[in-house]
Amino acid sequence: AATLALEYMKKWSHLKPENFSLQKSTLIEKPGRTDYKLLYSRIDKKWAEAEEILEIRIAGEKIEGFMHSFKEPETFVASSGVLGAANILFNGISVAMFVLIIILSLTVFLRGYHQGLLGVRTALFAGGLFYLLLLLEVANSWSYFGTGTSIGQISDLYKKFIVLGMQLVTAYIFLFLNVFSSWSAGNHEIREQKPRLLSGLDSVLRRRWFSKNFSREVLPGFAFGTALFGLSQIVNFVLISAFDARPRTGFESGGIFSRQIPLLGAIVTILTAVLYREVVFRKFLIPYLRRVLRSTAGAILLSALAYALFSIFFNPSYSFWPSYYTLVPYFVFALFQGILFWRYGILAAMSSSAIFVGLEIIIPLLATQNPSYVFTAVALIVLFAGIAIVALVGAVRGKFYELTLEEEPAHIRRIKERTRMQKELEIARRVQLGLLPKNKPQLAGFDISGISIPAQEVGGDYFDFIHLQNGNLGIAIGDVSGKGVPAAIYMTLTKGILQSHAESELSPKQVLAKVNNLMYRTIERSWYVSMFYAVLDARQKKLRFSRAGHNPAIVFHRGQHEPELLQPAGIGLGLEIGDIFAKTLVEAELQLLPGTTLVFYTDGFTEAMNSQGEEFGEDRFLDILRQRNNGSSEKLVHDVLAEIRNFTGDAPQHDDMTMVVLKVY
Repeated sequence: AATLALEYMKKWSHLKPENFSLQKSTLIEKPGRTDYKLLYSRIDKKWAEAEEILEIRIAGEKIEGFMHSFKEPETFVASSGVLGAANILFNGISVAMFVLIIILSLTVFLRGYHQGLLGVRTALFAGGLFYLLLLLEVANSWSYFGTGTSIGQISDLYKKFIVLGMQLVTAYIFLFLNVFSSWSAGNHEIREQKPRLLSGLDSVLRRRWFSKNFSREVLPGFAFGTALFGLSQIVNFVLISAFDARPRTGFESGGIFSRQIPLLGAIVTILTAVLYREVVFRKFLIPYLRRVLRSTAGAILLSALAYALFSIFFNPSYSFWPSYYTLVPYFVFALFQGILFWRYGILAAMSSSAIFVGLEIIIPLLATQNPSYVFTAVALIVLFAGIAIVALVGAVRGKFYELTLEEEPAHIRRIKERTRMQKELEIARRVQLGLLPKNKPQLAGFDISGISIPAQEVGGDYFDFIHLQNGNLGIAIGDVSGKGVPAAIYMTLTKGILQSHAESELSPKQVLAKVNNLMYRTIERSWYVSMFYAVLDARQKKLRFSRAGHNPAIVFHRGQHEPELLQPAGIGLGLEIGDIFAKTLVEAELQLLPGTTLVFYTDGFTEAMNSQGEEFGEDRFLDILRQRNNGSSEKLVHDVLAEIRNFTGDAPQHDDMTMVVLKVY
């Protein structure tokens, strides 16, 4: 095993096996083979207590794994200033900046959404894509996921799932909300201030790849990102050589080397960086600060400072001690990115950021000279080259598209539509109530009142008083079989047809027959109208009436406890063209004596329900009429309504309620 390990070490040109000594070996017997784990170390000359570690795993007679690492000296944390006051302060500020940015973006989003200014469709796509990329990153680094986390005495697999679950509902959700709200709020801010900055991104969302909108931002972005990468290396070199800034590579800095599929890891790293950096700090923060500060330069500078402070803790690309040196490269990056964004657009800033992060990945991969890593680097180069070719074709042969976007969010259109419908229904309600009698009929010896209450904005119940020849009065009450707007339309139609025939005909049966004939030709077969129509002869105090499938009228005679029900035969209007209707319809007559009370009503009263689903019922209805039948007709109507409302409470009603009361003196 030791011989195999030494031969393998010789394949790495920078390693000299003679400088390493074997510190520990482990033998594991397995069925059919023996596995070994050999640990070599070398004392680092610069750091006397530091060690360079080589771990080689052998399965049988085959190299299974190889890890090259650096073990810091125990005194490094104290001597390097990792736990110094400056480091603790700036890392705390970095975390606070992250929280502040989330709160700010959510606050601006919620305020704009409440005012109907913001849409969420593309924002949900951006936030969802970012969340998916985070999950892909976890899957691609599953072997190392959760490393360094200690959660009691549980297996590594359970630990991984616990850590993943916690991140899914905490950190990842916050990041999703930050990208989502920043995208939505940033869209509105830019369209209000400088819509051209979204032209390139809009072309991508509309899949106009070969447009000048796309090319005029991608090409400058690639060129700018390449130059900015070179500038950042110069800045870092100056910090290290001139200011004694101490660089340190964290666990995630070279994360691409620990990904199971390096190419996937590279693409995910580029996309997550572009989405978060550019959406939050350029697309949202700069336009927002510009509106608040009324200064473009001030907005770009303040956004760059916010990004630099945020990056100390959350961005592993560069890390210096003391931490305040880390501010410099990130501030320079964000400053130039902000200038590029405001000059060319958000797609230019995204392209610049993509090529910047891509170069951070490609150069180390090429330096390894490892075929799989070199392949990943070449694949990234080909990908960027392909995008550049598409942009070049668009610059030469493409057209500039004026992309007319629907700026009003869909949920606002729905709210406006509901508001419009509510206003129209309120107008319809007023019109419908205006069709009902406005004044009580004034007939000597009679007291008449009526009321109609729709269950919705408009309803299908109807009552009317029609002044006829010789001082007679037509009394009608009807109920359309349905509810809502269609019922209200049919109710209005019924009123017009009835009035056109009632004035020339005194016979209730003949009037209803003619109304039925026209109704049958007009309404749909699934609809019908029930009606009780009576003609009051005020001089002879007689009432002639017919009932077309409606509730019977209730008559209370003076001195009698039990009421009389007026329920001559008849079917509803609109159910049959006329022959059967006329044969079944019966006309009757009632002599009205002083002290008599007649009540015409619809079934909305008896079918009113309370919160337990219990109906008011006919027995309660008759009891109320009997008990309260000692005043005016109007008082009786209001007493019945009060009892109904006391019974139903806050339960919504599903049927219209209409009543007419006639008292004889």
